[in-house]
Amino acid sequence: MLTCLLATHDEGSAFDLFLRALADAIGPADSLLVFHSGDAQTLARLQGFAETHATRIIQIDQPVAGHGDLLRLGMRMVEQGYVLALDPTDRLQAEAMATLRTQLNRDAPDLALVHSGWWLADAGHPLPRSDSAMFATLPVQPNQAACAALLPDPRRLVWRAPDWADRVAHWPQDLEGKALYARALADSTQRSAVRAPMLLHRMDPVDPAPVLAACIADLETRAKAARTAALADWAPLLDEHLSLCPPAAAATILDTLPRIAALLPRQARRHMGQQKGSFARLLHARITDGALGAKAELGLGLAAHQHHRSDLLAHAYDRLRRDVDLALPGPDYLQALYTRLRGP
Repeated sequence: MLTCLLATHDEGSAFDLFLRALADAIGPADSLLVFHSGDAQTLARLQGFAETHATRIIQIDQPVAGHGDLLRLGMRMVEQGYVLALDPTDRLQAEAMATLRTQLNRDAPDLALVHSGWWLADAGHPLPRSDSAMFATLPVQPNQAACAALLPDPRRLVWRAPDWADRVAHWPQDLEGKALYARALADSTQRSAVRAPMLLHRMDPVDPAPVLAACIADLETRAKAARTAALADWAPLLDEHLSLCPPAAAATILDTLPRIAALLPRQARRHMGQQKGSFARLLHARITDGALGAKAELGLGLAAHQHHRSDLLAHAYDRLRRDVDLALPGPDYLQALYTRLRGP
């Protein structure tokens, strides 16, 4: 019913954790389709997985260039059911996967949107993404406008293969990211949404410079009256990059704020404090309190994210310590064992 697409290269021993989580989440009618261009060790791990789970491994000469290319390759091979493209560091949640299957069987949408989050220490302590609160109120059958207001991440999309194989084949070769997500919404006819976090991505620091540059370039092409709405479209992605920004890249964000503010109409700058989201608050601080205010706002935001992640790591460490303590023999057992070994 559901085919998971995957592109692998030299994944290392941590890839075993991905395969273990995938084995727990997929159903008996699900399968894995892998395009492998890497080392023999990763291939051996895939072949071991294929011994107990429906798996097709296709060896290729060059790594898959991106998410869009993976979809194009996969759609050629999958004739029935649904397709979900994964990264080798993703984790799937079994209960939410079961909800997805129920909705796909019941509604048969051509496109499904799944709620995603981050994993840092383990998949048992997921961290929310910038639009997670919006998913709580998202209809089970959302319209295009509701989906467009969310974080434009095409990794969240589940595609009905017979409907999309021809559509995807005619898309531009370089279609990725925000543009791919928007094109999918525009071409879809019926959508479904899974509101429970189903897909977890590994949380890694992200350089905010590319998305800030793309946002500025987009604003510059718009009429000034349309730039407020355009910035609102970028808001979920900008908020996401703020939450993933490493401290060393903070200067890039601060340097960009005056350029974005200068592109906005005067009324939009005046009412920026009424907008939602962390980037809107940061931009409002720069407009009203200058560079010092923006530094303070950004510093507080980065500190809050770091505190949350530290708490999560502490909980994960505490659980690991308790599991280790329960698995290892206690001092009474070791003393009794020592006594028996020294006995006559």
